[in-house]
Amino acid sequence: MVSVSLGSILRFLSLLGAALVAFQLYRHGLHRRYPIFFTFLLFRVPEGFWAMSLDTRANAYMYTWGVTQPVFWIFHVLLVVELSQLVLASYRGLYSIFRTAMIASTVVSLAISALSFLPQIKPTAPQRSKILLLFLAADRGVEFSLAIFILLILIVMSRYPLCLSRNVRAHAMIYSVYFLSNTMGLLLRSMLGLHLGNEINILFAVAELGAVIGWLVVLRPEGEKIPQLAIRLNGEQERRLLTQLDALNTTLLKVSRPKY
Repeated sequence: MVSVSLGSILRFLSLLGAALVAFQLYRHGLHRRYPIFFTFLLFRVPEGFWAMSLDTRANAYMYTWGVTQPVFWIFHVLLVVELSQLVLASYRGLYSIFRTAMIASTVVSLAISALSFLPQIKPTAPQRSKILLLFLAADRGVEFSLAIFILLILIVMSRYPLCLSRNVRAHAMIYSVYFLSNTMGLLLRSMLGLHLGNEINILFAVAELGAVIGWLVVLRPEGEKIPQLAIRLNGEQERRLLTQLDALNTTLLKVSRPKY
């Protein structure tokens, strides 16, 4: 009972915080800068409160979960696309290839995860269990595929001296930690079993609450200003890295440009 109560409190606080983040984005006009993120919050808050009002053992909860889970997959893909667009705004060639590769790999990973899990489902298992296991397999495929691209975004940000606003850097870091924490929780659930669902859900809620607090504190209108390039590297190395990135971007633009 203690675990369930704690999880409910954390989920309530994270949903309340998400509503405040959405309000803050709208009040400061930042919802135009982060439209997918803003729309995700508008969906997440009422869906979360509705799910909390349902008995997890009832069919209504199962149906709600089955309908909303694919919507969350779509949102996760679009959020990573939006994040990559913000980080690679000055490198359209890199962004185009990155987006195409990410969407394609996510679709393939989703299909492979679902198909590979079908032989493991016993014919005599209840229909509810079959659907649950199938969705968990698909969820694992989507989350792990996107986790790879989240890590690639972080590598690009750490390796190359990109001129990004404080909001973009903070949003990228916070969402990455939030998403990767959920992915780690999904891995633990797959390895340790569904009987630890309450404990893992608490970890999800803690990660979400921490991310919400971070967004509330950091995302401000003044954070949209792009500062001058910080002197993190010596001049020669900095120019060499940016030249490499520009050359790669130009090459990818030529490759992706349609030929008539």
